[in-house]
Amino acid sequence: MSESLTYLRTVGDYWTRLGAKTLFRIQHALDDVENEAYTFQKLTLDVLGFYNDSFSICMNAGGAAADGSAMTGPMSTVQITAPQGQDAATGKVATSLPPGTALTSSDLLYVPTGTQTAKKIDQSNVTPTVTAGGDLKVDLKGLAAAAVVGSYRGLVLMGGAPVADILLQIT
Repeated sequence: MSESLTYLRTVGDYWTRLGAKTLFRIQHALDDVENEAYTFQKLTLDVLGFYNDSFSICMNAGGAAADGSAMTGPMSTVQITAPQGQDAATGKVATSLPPGTALTSSDLLYVPTGTQTAKKIDQSNVTPTVTAGGDLKVDLKGLAAAAVVGSYRGLVLMGGAPVADILLQIT
């Protein structure tokens, strides 16, 4: 169960850190406005600072490198598109992981739109591997029985740490 929540924890950590930094900026901006010391230059610095904070947090969003250390870049996203009723699909993305790296995955969870809901795609139907060329390849099976039109999200994991995001679009 904890593997299926890893993605949500990573997203929650991102927004928590960005929210704390933004709150700090807003508090100082309000103090300056109150003292009539808030200038266009400070506004520009706050806007650019927000984007810098967002980018910095994203670049250090977690995950692990091949040696088990923290990743220093954003997680790659394996994008897969499949028509409804198709049973299998594959997606690839370039990565720095060495071939043969032991990987697992979380379940692929349906991203709800409106009132529509759907079953998850079980992690037993998701097979992540690193190809000889160094690409991260994700093979999906059992889609015809479980997938409905919409988006599904999940993670590729190495030792429990996220190394890539999976985005499945069923059309």
